[in-house]
Amino acid sequence: MELIERMREYIFSYNKMIFHEFYLKNFKNSWENPYGVSFEQFDIKDLDKLSDTISNMDFASEFTIEDTIERIEKGYFLFVAKHDNRIIGLSWLATNQCSIPYFDATIHLKPTEFFSMNAYVHKSFRGKSIFNLIRAYAYNTLKQKGYQRALGAYFTWNKASWRMNVKFGTIPIGYISFGYFFTFRYLINRVSSAKVITHTGPLCAWKKIVHKSNLLRQSRHE
Repeated sequence: MELIERMREYIFSYNKMIFHEFYLKNFKNSWENPYGVSFEQFDIKDLDKLSDTISNMDFASEFTIEDTIERIEKGYFLFVAKHDNRIIGLSWLATNQCSIPYFDATIHLKPTEFFSMNAYVHKSFRGKSIFNLIRAYAYNTLKQKGYQRALGAYFTWNKASWRMNVKFGTIPIGYISFGYFFTFRYLINRVSSAKVITHTGPLCAWKKIVHKSNLLRQSRHE
C-alpha cells in the first residue's frame, strides 16, 4: 500500500521549461531606478548579509552559504541588489557547466557564455523590475569581461518570469518538456543551440521508489 502511495507522483506529470538567449552586443539596458536600490557583484565579506537573506526568503532557497563559496570558487558570478545595506535581490550566473536538477541534466557552456539561475527578489520589491535591473548591471559587467551570450530558462507556468524576459528582450531558443507516464520517465529536448545533457534513463522512477522504500524500511528497524 505504501509503495502504491509513493508511486502516484510518477503515474503522470508534465513540465515544460523554455530556454532563451541574449547576445550582450545588443545590450542597451540601464539599471537606474527610483527605489534607492544599488547593484554590485557579490563580495565574500557579505556572507552574513547573504545568510540573513536566505533565512528570510518566502520559499526554500535552492542554494546554501556552502554552495555560495563552492560556486564562487568554480568561477560562477553572483550579483546582488541592496537596499538599506540589506541584500534584497540576487542572481547567479554560471560558467563552464551547470547542473539543472529539475530533470537531472547539465548544460555545457562555451568560454564566452553564462547561464542565469537561482534568481530572487524580496517580496516587498517585486513588481518593480528589480530582477531585470540586476540583470542589466550583471550583463554590463560580464560584457566588459569578454562574455558574449547569456542563456537562461523558466517554466511555462511562471508568467512573471515570462513577462520579465519579454521586457528585457531575451529570445526563446527552444524548450525541454519532461515528466512521468505510468512510471516511465520521458524527456523531449527541443533546444538545438545549447548543449544540454541528461543523465537519467526512463526507469529512474523505479529506482527512486525502491530507494524511498528502503529508507522507510530502515527507519522502522532503527
